[in-house]
Amino acid sequence: NLGLNHLIFGGVFEKHPGLKVFASHGGGYFPYQMGRLRHGYSVREEPHAHISKSPELYADHLYFDTITHWPAALQFLADQFGSDHVLLGTDYPFDMGDYQPVEHVEALRLTARERRDICGGNAARLFRI
Repeated sequence: NLGLNHLIFGGVFEKHPGLKVFASHGGGYFPYQMGRLRHGYSVREEPHAHISKSPELYADHLYFDTITHWPAALQFLADQFGSDHVLLGTDYPFDMGDYQPVEHVEALRLTARERRDICGGNAARLFRI
């Protein structure tokens, strides 16, 4: 969302190459606007003030949860940002939560390993547990 845009275009990831950021709710609208961010970088001068490469090249810093409430959006996240950057989420105990997150991951076009990683392995690696 706006905060992720500021982290990228403000040069935070460039200055802190080891920084990892988790974006809840599937990253909000952010993942679906990457084309616009990339296009803006290619046609405008302002985006070059603090970063030296196109915005999508900072995506390795970003992790997203599975709370999208839409299988196509969840598949998009895994396809475009890598299943290794998607972590299981529920939003429990809130009424807008996803109370069947494992089932939603199981329905994706992924390998068994990718599904296992989303359901726990990615979080274990990210948080070093």
